[in-house]
Amino acid sequence: MLVEKRSGQTPKVPESRFNIDAHFHSNLERPGSFNVLGGYFLDQNPEDFDPTAFNMTPIEAQWLDPQQRKILEVSYECLENAGLTLEAVSGSNTATIVNPDFRHNYAATGVDPGIISNRVGNIFNLKGPIFTINTACSSSIYAIHNACHALRARDCDAAITGGVNLILTVDQHMNTAKLGILSPTSTCHTFDASADGYGRAEGAGVLYMKRLQDAIRDGDPVRGVIRSSAVNTNGKVEGMGITHPSRKGQEAVVRMAYDKVGLDPNLTAYAELHGTGTPVGDPIEVNAIASAMNDTRSPEQPLLLGAVKPNIGHSEAASGIFAVMKAAMMTEAAVIPGVAHFQQLNPAIHEEDWNVKVNSETKPWPNESGLRRTSVSSFGYGGTNGHVIVESVDSLYPWYQHAKPKREASYNCASSRPFLLTVSAHDKSTLARNAAAINRVAKEYYFTDLAYTLDMSRTRWGHRAFTVAREDRPAEVFGSDLQTGVAFSSVPDVGFLFTGQGAQWVGMGQKAAREFPSFYQTLQRLDSVLARLNPPPSFTLEGFIINHADATAINGPEISQPLCTAIQIALVDLFDEWNINPSVNAGHSSGEIGAAYAAGLISAPGAILAAYCRGHAVKAHSSKGSMLAVGLGADEAEKYMLSYTPDQLCIACESSPIFNHPPCHQIALDRTETRRNKRDAFY
Repeated sequence: MLVEKRSGQTPKVPESRFNIDAHFHSNLERPGSFNVLGGYFLDQNPEDFDPTAFNMTPIEAQWLDPQQRKILEVSYECLENAGLTLEAVSGSNTATIVNPDFRHNYAATGVDPGIISNRVGNIFNLKGPIFTINTACSSSIYAIHNACHALRARDCDAAITGGVNLILTVDQHMNTAKLGILSPTSTCHTFDASADGYGRAEGAGVLYMKRLQDAIRDGDPVRGVIRSSAVNTNGKVEGMGITHPSRKGQEAVVRMAYDKVGLDPNLTAYAELHGTGTPVGDPIEVNAIASAMNDTRSPEQPLLLGAVKPNIGHSEAASGIFAVMKAAMMTEAAVIPGVAHFQQLNPAIHEEDWNVKVNSETKPWPNESGLRRTSVSSFGYGGTNGHVIVESVDSLYPWYQHAKPKREASYNCASSRPFLLTVSAHDKSTLARNAAAINRVAKEYYFTDLAYTLDMSRTRWGHRAFTVAREDRPAEVFGSDLQTGVAFSSVPDVGFLFTGQGAQWVGMGQKAAREFPSFYQTLQRLDSVLARLNPPPSFTLEGFIINHADATAINGPEISQPLCTAIQIALVDLFDEWNINPSVNAGHSSGEIGAAYAAGLISAPGAILAAYCRGHAVKAHSSKGSMLAVGLGADEAEKYMLSYTPDQLCIACESSPIFNHPPCHQIALDRTETRRNKRDAFY
């Protein structure tokens, strides 16, 4: 929308808000009517809300202010976008600073605007400071400013900061129109000669804020950095009413924001202005920002100006949050969108004299200064001014990156290995919608990033689904083979069983070593342990597993036992990376070594040395006999032994009522195998 300069303007107030036909009239002076037919409205019905997702009853949700519902929805989306699960934030020292615009004449907990921040804190179990701010149209910027102070003072470790505005009643709309500040076209013509007031807008937006060093420490996706913020008021301006903007007040708050942190405003290429589209307010604001930021700016590089309100309207108390969001997205993407609806410059704005330029067309970020920084202004109609400076994280830390679509990424982590991809939701229908939404964008991302995000950075709801997919195959990620189900109420216990000698086969572990780097690295570490023996082994684990070296020797105990144990150690380590850990371990024969390692009773070097020494000991003391494992009970097995003497064939171990190990000479083994082939039992 921003890059293409599209507008979300709605020609007519939706019927779900109020009956505009009963109140619209082209003559604004006509009592009980107004001349504004439309605005910028959300395309969802304000009544649409899923209470079960927020652990609320339908009755409770029915009495909830739609603004509270909407702020809950965008708060969850914000946390999800930040890669945070509900479990991760629950009980955390996270502040909540939210500002609603619409205020009911009669208030209770369901509709009192003062409780909206408390609602967010209650639903998500946030333990930090909570307060609600109202400074009219600059409320969101004031919320951001106060969140910055709380974070610097370490009153909190993070902050959910946002604003919401819904146009729900006709009197609210009419009173604003009667002030004469709304455009009869219901559209914001910011900086344009046709500016005649602003178009009211609905909107709900939330930012998740954190100290930068903490975000980098935790590996969070940083979408932008707030370098500074400042707020002030106009005070009393002689000859002007309280609603009239003050150039001096606006200039002062911009200078304050830069001076307090020692930043040079001349290095800021772009300013995102309040830009409502009023014929008086726009020129005053442009003059103020030019006076504050152009002391030594080169005329060849004028300050670029823009505003988001022509795209999404003026959401009043919530408007500042969207301007900061736009600033973060612009600096991150290195693109400056053109101003929507801009055709002819307002004659009261003097671009050349003030060394500014309205950015009429979308363009790449200028590279002269080597950084991407944006100034964001927001002003309340009572004289409350705010300014925020936003910069891209890679202007400060070029090495710090988070996952991006393939077309934007400066890295390549394509892989042919399979990935476990998961998705969840609070009910079955939402699960299907979530899977479909991921399908639409999955191919745009590397599966390494996609798997990490879905498996590690998403809340695990009760209804779940998974699939195993490869990014080099064009099929849908969540296709017809999607496995669905309802999660256990508690995490099920997992047991690991470790086999002994005899289960080895040529090529075992090769695929895992090639597709999972950590598996391969474990094998290399174990090889380095064995290499320190004197004398060292005549073989390497890597040689047998990766290269199939001397495949005929794999059945010898001096090879098979350390080989099987190495595979078991590597699997235990790989499962541990995936947070799959056993509650109980059991091993058979040499598998007891792997079981001891999984239980933490022996180290990996100790385990591989034990397996190697055990294999050599078995080889040194082995006789000419052999052993056959058969799936028969003792009584049934004895029928096969009648033709042999006890020294030729006997039962050595009854592993279970249906499983035995008879040791025997090779000739007896061959004959027994031949007879066993005629029966339906494994051996």
